Amino acid sequence: MNRLIAACDGSDPGRLRDRAIVLLLVRLGLRAGDVAQLRLKDIDWNRGTLQVIGKGRYQVRLPLPQDVGDAMLGYLERRPTISDTDCVFVRSIAPYRPFASGDGVSSVVKHALQRARIEIPDKGAHLLRHTAATEMLRNGVPWSRPASSFVTAAST
Repeated sequence: MNRLIAACDGSDPGRLRDRAIVLLLVRLGLRAGDVAQLRLKDIDWNRGTLQVIGKGRYQVRLPLPQDVGDAMLGYLERRPTISDTDCVFVRSIAPYRPFASGDGVSSVVKHALQRARIEIPDKGAHLLRHTAATEMLRNGVPWSRPASSFVTAAST
């Protein structure tokens, strides 16, 4: 995963966005749709948490790891100015609009994998969710917990 994250290095808004998205997927195991729907109001910078509304409209507040928070802040400081949306992530090409769905997030992952020269059959964002789950299991998070508990326990 380090190679994939490194493929998102750079100071232009597109690379900063890609890094923040990849870190959210890798560190928190979020779904592509969760990332696409993330709003500015979902981030509590003071508490270092992130609220996600996942499948079934289930809300969960997750700890925001330092590297993920730093990447998100770096992107938000350079993100194209858009007055009519509170979405965190937007397309990197004009017209700057929020992603319509998780497909845009999966496209970011696909391009980052290409830049990293990582050849795998499944090139979408879901691959990183599996990677995050595997890493959580390696770190001793029990398998029997609900998915939201996996994320919370592994992120602390």
